[in-house]
Amino acid sequence: MPASQVWGAIRERIEDEEEEEDLMDFVSEGDGESFDSLEDPISKNVKFETTVFVCNLPKTDKTKMEKLLSVLGKVMDKYGPNEKNMPFDEETGKSCGMAIVTYESKGASDTAVATLDGCAAHRARSKWLMA
Repeated sequence: MPASQVWGAIRERIEDEEEEEDLMDFVSEGDGESFDSLEDPISKNVKFETTVFVCNLPKTDKTKMEKLLSVLGKVMDKYGPNEKNMPFDEETGKSCGMAIVTYESKGASDTAVATLDGCAAHRARSKWLMA
């Protein structure tokens, strides 16, 4: 399924939920420059074959971190069972703007990276970087 269809389906599901404004803060309209035009694409680190590092997530406080993990889960869970970890900076009281997703298989992580790398992640117009 193309990334644009994945995001369209996610937007529809989010809009149906009660707290649509809060969750919609994490979904982009999809406009902006192609990430590949800004710098060379990132290649997947083969030392961690089943782990996907998702960068450029919004830095949120603990109250919105659960919502962000929920949105991230809706996207990442489509590619297989996984464990998600979002580092938190106690000093700033916010997440670090990244997540670590570990799949049970290399194939699932490869599919997630191939499908989602460079997708628009939230309204701030940044793109997910996956490696």
